[in-house]
Amino acid sequence: MKHLKYPAPRALVRDLRACGDNYRKLAKLRNVNVYWIVRLFTYGEEPKTKATRLKLSLPGKKRKPYKARAPGPPLADHVRWWRGLSKEVRDELILGEYQSMFEEGEWKC
Repeated sequence: MKHLKYPAPRALVRDLRACGDNYRKLAKLRNVNVYWIVRLFTYGEEPKTKATRLKLSLPGKKRKPYKARAPGPPLADHVRWWRGLSKEVRDELILGEYQSMFEEGEWKC
């Protein structure tokens, strides 16, 4: 069997073995261009078209590899203070501000 450098779907590898490790026979069996079989097994490159991907037993949509998100800039002091409060304390602060604005006449409904 040819050495596979990149992981491929099991069904495709099984069919490759059944075809005697011949890419051309596999392409004829799967009704796809030999180019895509060579690119998939040799370089790990997957086709972009949905029809070709499905013929090669790949998922219809190309999945993006997992990439860890870089940490963002540090939060401002007031944001860290606000997030550190419990839900009840935050609700009391918001209610107190709302009531004071309503009593002073700044808030008109």
